[in-house]
Amino acid sequence: LLPRIRILSRGPESYANESASAGNAARNAGFELLIASLIAQAGLPVKSAGTSDVSTDFGNKRLVVECKRPYSKSSAGRNRDKAMRQLKKRYSGIDGAHTRGIVALDMSRALSPDFSVHRYGEMRELHTWLNGVLESLLNDYVPRGFQPPHRKTIAIILRFTAMAVPTKEGGRIAYCQQNVISSFGSSRLGDMELAERFGDTLQATRPV
Repeated sequence: LLPRIRILSRGPESYANESASAGNAARNAGFELLIASLIAQAGLPVKSAGTSDVSTDFGNKRLVVECKRPYSKSSAGRNRDKAMRQLKKRYSGIDGAHTRGIVALDMSRALSPDFSVHRYGEMRELHTWLNGVLESLLNDYVPRGFQPPHRKTIAIILRFTAMAVPTKEGGRIAYCQQNVISSFGSSRLGDMELAERFGDTLQATRPV
């Protein structure tokens, strides 16, 4: 925990001052800590599985999460695939029979590189917009029939954050955080159910 907090504290103050090659390590570490916090708030043990991963014991399985924070939409698919390759390598170094992998992508930077503010009229319009963003992300990164390179990689977590400001006076200024977890249609039934139970457990303490 402490090494990641040290990394977090060294990053650029401005979101816009990040770069793809340097300067984004702090917020990358922050995303790893956020995933760890979701797991901890759900009452599950948080364990380190390397320098850039989070893992937890869930039932009789060890879930290993590989976190990526794509810098742009064009790199998001490559980040997803890289995370899956990294998970595949990890399966051989741990108890593979009881281990399953999950990819976590924070798409906030990729979708809004300048962290632009979304404007909305009614609250239902804001909800519709956010749900539409997540649906689009699922269609893009978990398309029907998509098959991970290893059957033990069972799900993906997609995250998006944005500031929203009402167009009318007296409305609510909102910092929106949207998370969704989805299994892969090609996964075995037991693994799909495992991913669903894991999502339900996280949802009990934080909207997912």
